[in-house]
Amino acid sequence: MLGARRRIFLDVLMACWGLGTWLGVNGLYVQLPLLVERLPEGWALPSSMTVAIQLANVGLIAYAAMRRLLPRAPDSPYIYILLSVGTLALYLNSFLYTETAVLGEANRSVSFLALTFFAALVGCTSSVLFYPYLRHFRDVYLATYLVGEGLSGFLPSLFALIQGVGGNPECVLSSDNKTMEAVYPPARFNTTVFLILLGCLATVSLVSFSLIDNLSCFLSERSYSCMPYGTSVYHLAVTLGSMANPVACLAGVWLKPVRSRVLAAMLCAALIPLCYIISTALLSPSPPLRAETSGRVLVVLSWVLVCGVLSYGRMWVYGWARRGGATGMRACGAATQLGSAVGSLALFVLVNYSSLFTQPELCPAT
Repeated sequence: MLGARRRIFLDVLMACWGLGTWLGVNGLYVQLPLLVERLPEGWALPSSMTVAIQLANVGLIAYAAMRRLLPRAPDSPYIYILLSVGTLALYLNSFLYTETAVLGEANRSVSFLALTFFAALVGCTSSVLFYPYLRHFRDVYLATYLVGEGLSGFLPSLFALIQGVGGNPECVLSSDNKTMEAVYPPARFNTTVFLILLGCLATVSLVSFSLIDNLSCFLSERSYSCMPYGTSVYHLAVTLGSMANPVACLAGVWLKPVRSRVLAAMLCAALIPLCYIISTALLSPSPPLRAETSGRVLVVLSWVLVCGVLSYGRMWVYGWARRGGATGMRACGAATQLGSAVGSLALFVLVNYSSLFTQPELCPAT
C-alpha cells in the first residue's frame, strides 16, 4: 500500500495504464465513418462489430474459471496477458482489416471482426480484473485511472479528427458506362496508419502497467442516426462523443461528489437527447431536419451530451462500488458488462433482422 503522499509519477502511469483498457473498442468505433464505406457490411457494420465485442465477455468466464482453479494466483499475470493480446490484435488488424470471406452467401469482414474480438477482451475483462487490482492503491488513483480510461476514447478521437473522412462519396459512371458507383475521397491518412497509432498507445499502456506492478467498457444505431446527415456528421458524433468521456471523468476529479438524487436527475434529463437519437435512427434515411444545419448540430450535440452524462454517472457508480472492496467492484463490473451485452445483442437482431433500420443506396439507378 502506498504512503499518504500522492505521487505524480504514479498518476501518470495510472492514466497511461487506463488508456489501454477500451482503446481497441473506442479506437475502432471512431474509425467506423471510414469503415462503413469500405467494408461489405455497410451501415450494419457497427451492429456486427458490437456483437464481436460482446462475445469478448467470454473473458469474464475464463477469468472466473481461473480464479476457481488458482484462487491464490495474483491478478497481474492475467493483466499482462490481456494487454499483450489487445496490443497484438491492433497491430494485426492494421494490415488485415480488409480481408474478407464468404459466409452464408455473403461477403463478411472476418479478419476485422475476429481481431476486434481479441482487442475487446481487454475492455470487457477489465471491469472485473483491473478495478479490483486498484484496491492496492489509495482512492485518489482510481480517479486518475478513470481519466486514463476516458483517454482511450479521447486520443483516438483526436487522431480521427486530424485524419478526417475525405468528404461524402461522389457517384461516377462505372467502367461499363451503364451503372453509377460511389467513389470515396481519401482521408489524410488511412486506417492502417490509424490502427498502428492505436497499437503504439496500447504498447504504452502495457509498459505503464509493468512499471506500476513493479512499484508495489448505443453504438449499433449511431450510423443510422447520423449517416443521413452526412459522413462528416457521423465522424463528429463519434469523435466528440468519445472525447466527452475523459472530460466527464476530469470533472469528477475536480468537483465534489454529487448526491444520488442529483445523479438520478442528470440521467433522467439525458433521456431527452437519447430519445431524439433513437428517433433519428428509426426514421433513417429521412430523419428530422436532414437538410438543415440545425439538424446536423442537434444530432451531434445529442450524442455528446448522452456520452458525457453516462460517463460521469458511471464514474461515481464505480466510486460507490469501491466501498464494497474487491467483491463490490467485481459485482459492479460484471453488472455493467451484462447490461452492455444484453443491449448490444438486442440491437444486433433489430438492425440486421428487422425493417426498423434502413440503409439507402448511395448511387440509386436512374
